[in-house]
Amino acid sequence: MKLLLCFACILGTAPLVAHEFWLQPSTFTPATGQALELTLRVGMDFKGEIRPFTRERVAAFHHLSSEGREYWIQHVHADPAHAPTTHRLRLDQPGTHVIAVDSTPSLITLDPEKFTAYLKDEGLDAVLHERALAGESGQPGRERYVRTVKTIVRAGGLADPAGYQPVGQRLELLPVAPSLEREGPGLFQVALVFERQPLPGALVRAWHRSGESLTTLETRSDKRGLASFTLPSGGEWMFSVVHMVRLKGVAEADWESIWGNLTVSLGPLIRTTVAVVSTPPSSPAHHESGPATGPDSGESSLVTGPDGTVYLTWCAPGLQPGERALYLATLPAHANAWTPPRPVVSTPLLMENWADFASLAVGTDGTLWAQWFQHSAAVDAHGYDGWMARSRDGGLTWSDPSPLGHEFVSLAPLSGGRLLTVWLESARPPRAPGAPRPPKVERKPGEPTPPSMRLMSRLLHPNGSTAAEWIVDPDVCTCCQTTLTVLPGDRVFVAYRGRTPLEIRDHRRAIFDGTAWGPPATLHDDGWMIPACPVNGPAADTHGETLAVTWFTMANGIARVQAKQSRDGGLTFGPALPIDLGKPMGRLDLVSLPDQSSVLFWMEAKAEEGAAGIYARRLFPDGRISAAHLVADSSQARSSGFPRAAVRPNGRIVTSWTDSTEPTQVRVREWDPADLGDPAPLLSALPRAYSPAPDVCLTPARTTPH
Repeated sequence: MKLLLCFACILGTAPLVAHEFWLQPSTFTPATGQALELTLRVGMDFKGEIRPFTRERVAAFHHLSSEGREYWIQHVHADPAHAPTTHRLRLDQPGTHVIAVDSTPSLITLDPEKFTAYLKDEGLDAVLHERALAGESGQPGRERYVRTVKTIVRAGGLADPAGYQPVGQRLELLPVAPSLEREGPGLFQVALVFERQPLPGALVRAWHRSGESLTTLETRSDKRGLASFTLPSGGEWMFSVVHMVRLKGVAEADWESIWGNLTVSLGPLIRTTVAVVSTPPSSPAHHESGPATGPDSGESSLVTGPDGTVYLTWCAPGLQPGERALYLATLPAHANAWTPPRPVVSTPLLMENWADFASLAVGTDGTLWAQWFQHSAAVDAHGYDGWMARSRDGGLTWSDPSPLGHEFVSLAPLSGGRLLTVWLESARPPRAPGAPRPPKVERKPGEPTPPSMRLMSRLLHPNGSTAAEWIVDPDVCTCCQTTLTVLPGDRVFVAYRGRTPLEIRDHRRAIFDGTAWGPPATLHDDGWMIPACPVNGPAADTHGETLAVTWFTMANGIARVQAKQSRDGGLTFGPALPIDLGKPMGRLDLVSLPDQSSVLFWMEAKAEEGAAGIYARRLFPDGRISAAHLVADSSQARSSGFPRAAVRPNGRIVTSWTDSTEPTQVRVREWDPADLGDPAPLLSALPRAYSPAPDVCLTPARTTPH
């Protein structure tokens, strides 16, 4: 029997002699479009009184489905006097829906005996021990408490793995697949996540009621934060946990408790509508271990050399005060540790940009080619330019820097130690230093606009001198990334965002045949008309003649990440495949695996304000894709940059990204692409309404004269 405590109801003012609090749907399996009654209940033994939804007590109201995450706080009544006792909602999208509520904080003070009994009953042994060490056992318990509760329902007789996705609550009970499909007796596992980290050693309770018969179970989470139950039956279950931390600098309370709760109805997964999975944060498959990038680092890039060595570059504070540096570290083919960082260049002129960043290529002769960007040293100069240096001793020493390209440079190593490069360059006449900016030309809507940027290419000899140079495309988008990938026979595939005089900015492709570039062709006819650059280029990679490419578009105001495959080296392509989860930001990368599958990376907006996730899917040679996999939490801020990836000889993937928490820092994680699982069924495009304001680079505002 649970200890009875007099808590103020979390969503009301009347005290109750009970403290479990949960979300209860009128049905866990509504028909598509059926009105669903959702109630907030407080009580004990899985029986409780209904409490109204009020804005005064509800801090967040989340909804997660196969279409993505949404905030529903606007649906919560602000006036407590007129708040209904139930919340009606209609789920028009079939499949799994996760609905969650976070409460505002409340305060309570208990006398020492009751507080001690309460801590014992909830298994909060660490708090009991800490109070005893501090000599506080005889003092009242002054507590601030909040609730993070959620329920999982399945609409339209269909289900999908969205129930295994985290909502992002501060304390969350996250079912581990295939627990939700448990129809009868068997194992049910739930991962405890507190502030995005596994929560070990917590007491977790399970509740099941059938008429007047009550079943209760309890266990503690293991060191990975996993709580495992052997359930005697399927049906409706409630799982609860409480975690407590000491407060500092809060006058009204000494402790804060966070109460997590999950209600579910277990049953078979009838049909998958969209594939979404999330590895529990404690999974050993994710091994985060990289070089000492240090604070204030960012703009990472990864590449694998011919011998299987992985090379990581990033920017961080330089060798002298006022300088910034480009650093290099390597992970040899059969090693488990990175080499110490070595500087490539350190200068006060280093230009760091969240979207246009340095990179490295490894020549077929072992030469390292590094490229980066610098501001001009001239007082009245504008913009920045590309620079490069070579190393023949693995990065210990570097040649004197020399100019290379201008913006958004990509590198591709060719036979004999040569290097093919592409970049964006202004198509306008250069402006002399000190000359005034030309007046802005006003054009009517639909009036053709002249080229602003062009795609250039240069072939370099092993010593860095120029062998040949081409204009690949005379009219392209102004500030989107380019991507190069090498095909057999020194052929090279390039993808980039093009532009027409009527401002259609779809992606294009071209092929270098070993001696010259062929004519550009449209990669996919999205029809995205935008009079600015969305700063969101494509990504491509190859294995033999199998080529995969992915891109971002917002044609018709709907954000999408799509991908295509080619089995003939980029001459022809299969259909465009949907990749994202409904709220993509783009910021893409792609790597090919030895089995001719590919792993695609992109960033997706989350429900929490400003939050994002880095996701991955595996694209198989037959065109099927795996479930989406959350690689890392991230931010929508520009400072979070672009995730990068490379493949080790053993097939494991190294991923790098920038943690945008100040100070920013580059993170590196190694993991097994087998974690992405087998191919999942593909769907036709889901109905969407997500239309983010893209990061744009307005053409008239360009300041880089070339």
